[in-house]
Parts: sequence; C-alpha cells; structure tokens
Amino acid sequence: MSRGGLLAWFVLLSASSVAFAARPPANKAAPEALAQPAAQASPAPKAAQRPAAPPTPQGADAAFFAPLEGGRGVPATSFLRRVGDVPDPIQPASAAQMADAVERLRLLAVAAVERSPTVRDIAAVVRAAQQDVRETEALGKPQVNLSASSRFTEPPSNSTATPLRGVPYYVVSATQQLWDFGRLEAQVQSRRTVVTGQQERLRLAYEAVAGETLSAAAELSRYRAQLAATDLYLSRMEQLSRMIAELVREDRGRSAELLQVQSRLMQAKTARALIEVKVRENEIVLARLVGDDAAARALIDAVCDQSTVAALLLLPPIDGFLAGLPNHPALRQLESEAEGQTQIAQAAANSRLPVINAVAGRTPTTPGVTTQYLHYAGVDLTVPLYRGGADRAQERSALDRSEAARERREQTERELTSRLRVLHQTARSQLERIDEHLALLKISDRVRQDIYEQWSLLGRRSLYELLGAEAEHHGLRMGWLSAIHDSWAAQLRLRAESAALGDWFGVSSKENLR
Repeated sequence: MSRGGLLAWFVLLSASSVAFAARPPANKAAPEALAQPAAQASPAPKAAQRPAAPPTPQGADAAFFAPLEGGRGVPATSFLRRVGDVPDPIQPASAAQMADAVERLRLLAVAAVERSPTVRDIAAVVRAAQQDVRETEALGKPQVNLSASSRFTEPPSNSTATPLRGVPYYVVSATQQLWDFGRLEAQVQSRRTVVTGQQERLRLAYEAVAGETLSAAAELSRYRAQLAATDLYLSRMEQLSRMIAELVREDRGRSAELLQVQSRLMQAKTARALIEVKVRENEIVLARLVGDDAAARALIDAVCDQSTVAALLLLPPIDGFLAGLPNHPALRQLESEAEGQTQIAQAAANSRLPVINAVAGRTPTTPGVTTQYLHYAGVDLTVPLYRGGADRAQERSALDRSEAARERREQTERELTSRLRVLHQTARSQLERIDEHLALLKISDRVRQDIYEQWSLLGRRSLYELLGAEAEHHGLRMGWLSAIHDSWAAQLRLRAESAALGDWFGVSSKENLR
C-alpha cells in the first residue's frame, strides 16, 4: 500500500474514535438532552404518538369528559366511576324479611288458585264424589215406595162408548236391609276413598297451579334483571360511541374504531330486544294465571322485586323434603285408589252371601177389583245361587287394579325422590356459584378498568381489547344474575314438586282450596 493510502486510513479511524467517544451511554440521557426543557424535547416517533384529545363537549357529557391530570381530555376516571360498579354480596335476610317475602308469594299463589278453572273443575268433582257417598249410604236406610192406579177402561164390542171399569187402588211398601254381610259398607268405603283421592288431586292441582305461577314470576324476575343489566351495558356502549365519535372528528383515521363500537352497540340493542320479548311472554303467562288488573300487576311486581329474591335464597336441607314425601298428594291419591279397588273387591265377594231384609206394606187384596186392603210385615231372605262367574271376575279385576295402583305409587315415589334430589342439587350448586360469579365480577371490573386506562392514557391497548373486556364483564354479570334466579327457581320448583308450598305458606290446603 502507498504512503497516501495509509494516511487516509489513519484519518478515517481517528474520526470514528472521536464520534464514538462523543455518543452518550445507552442508559443515560445526554447532558444537553437532560438540560433541554420538556417542551423542546425531541418528539417521539410518529407511530407511537396518540392523536390529540378532542375538545371537551358541553352539556350532559361535560362531566363524562372531565380532563385528567396532565391535561389529557380522555375521560378515564369519570367513565370508570360510571361503569365500575360491582354488585354487593347478598346478605342473609332477617326473619321479618323472609316472612314478608313468603307472604308476597302466598298472595300471588292464592290469587292464581282462585282464578284457576282447573282447580274449580276438580273442586266440583270432589263435591260430586261426596254426593256419591251419600247416595250409597242411603241404600242402608228404609226404602219406602208408593204406587197408585186409577180406574181402567175397556171398550165394549157393540158400542163406541168406553165405560170405566174397576176401582182405583194404591200400594205402600217399605224395605229395610237387616244384614248383607258387609257388602254395603264395603261399597260406602270405596266411594269414600274416591272422595279422598279427589281431595288429594285437588291439593295436587293447587300445588301445580301455585308452582306454575311462581315459576313464571321467577322467570319474569330473571328477565327483568337481565334487562336492567343489558341497559347498563347498552349505556356503556353509547358512552363509548359518543366518545369515539368526538375523537373521529379530530382524527378521521380512527373511523374503524367507531364502527367497532357501533357494531357492539347494535348487538347490545338486539340482545335487549330479545330479552324484552321474554319479559312480555312471561307477563302474558302471568296475566293468564293471575289476571291483568292493577291488583294482579301489583302482586306480580312485589314477587319479582329483587328484595324478594334475595330474601329467599336460603336453601333448606333435602332431608325435610324427603321426610314429607309420604304425605305427597300424588302418592296419597294412588293409595286411595288402591284402597278403593280393594273395597270394591270386598263388596264383590260379599255379594255372593245372603241378604236379609225386613219388609212391610199395605196393598189391596185384589187390585182394581175390590176396595179391601191388607197389611203385611215380614223378613225377606235372598240367596244368590249362580251368576255365571260375574261376581268372581269383578272381584279379581278389582284386586288387579289395586295392585296396579300400588305399583304406580312405588314408581311415582321413586321418580319424586329422584326429582327432588336433582332440584336440590341444582339449587345448591347455583347458590354456590353466586359468590364465585361475584368474585369474578370484581376481578373483571379491575381488568377492564386497567385496560381502559392503558387504552386511553398510554395507548398500549386496542379498542378491540377494551370492547372484549366490557363484553366479558357483561357476560359475567348476566351469569351472576342467572345463578341467583336459577337457584331461586329451583327452590320454588323443589317446594312445588314436594307439595310443600301450603306448609311453607303456613296455611292448610282446605283454607286455600275451598
């Protein structure tokens, strides 16, 4: 290499060393930069800059867009104050609150029972069965009959005249059953079991109508609570939409963000419309069951109040429901049916035995001819000798029906026991989920607040993440409400399935079903 080339390389290396020595360390700012005022500092790269905040609007949204420290116009804390609410834990209700809530349910259930055509139909059947008992009992009392006949006519052979012949007469007869070997008593007992079975059916209808009404009220309460939660979520989307619209006025490049918010806003409105349909459907059902007048609507609103729901979230043990199962009206109705068929079989067996009656009467010696009467009194014995096997077939068929009713009772008891256990487990699991959902709501609320601050102040989060956090929080709130009302509805169904509503209300079925 020539002397000129070596000199050029030396000059180049010297210049590089001076430039490297003048460069500040990577973790320290240059003294000139530290001494420079903040207003004269070098601007950040264009990609990391957030657009300037929009001017603060006037009117109702002025507080929403209150400036934060540092002069930013993004409404972080005000927005969080409005949407950062988390429901308080449900506190145990006092005895007075529980009694008041139960009374509200009782008034609604009684109103539905009094209005129910099904209950009135079965009540009429009960009265008819009671009259059947009286009819059968009357067969054991004296039977008195009176028959009379006027003079008769006989047309002559050679004249168109019709002379009257004979004399009028009457016959009086009386019969009193003395002994039938228990056949009549068995018939009376079978009719009485029919009355008992219909009364149990009436009680079962009361429980069914009351349970249907309270279940419809629970569903209405659920959808009204979901409607309020959806309104809250809808108001958040509307607030975000207004805020993004103000930002788009300053920066047209953020139009896509406005479209995202408007899409979520339309989804929230659609969800609200669907919930409104459910609310109206349950209102129609309750109007059919209770009525649509002012008094009925007041009863419905009282039951659907959230204080009523919160006061009745205490789940009793399953043992109490299972212990009362033998008194369930469905089981007692089948027991009455089996007993009634047994009595019918006994009556059929007794029909093969003699019947002894006392008879007395007054009758003419020669009816229609003489006016002389005679009186008689005596004992009548009737012995059935042969009926072609009809009595034995009737007895066997009644015994078979009795056995079938007992088998149905056993099957019904198993099904009721299984349903009660399932409903109790559902109510308990949903009751346990309430606190879990509440804890998740608190975490979700903190997360969405952090995401909003990072999006609005630091630019480290996207609007998509913020909308996702809001939707997740809304979904958790809806899950919390569903857990509450699922537990409440399961408890109401549990009491209705176990036919314990009357006992829960503190009144007997006769007082409610007369």
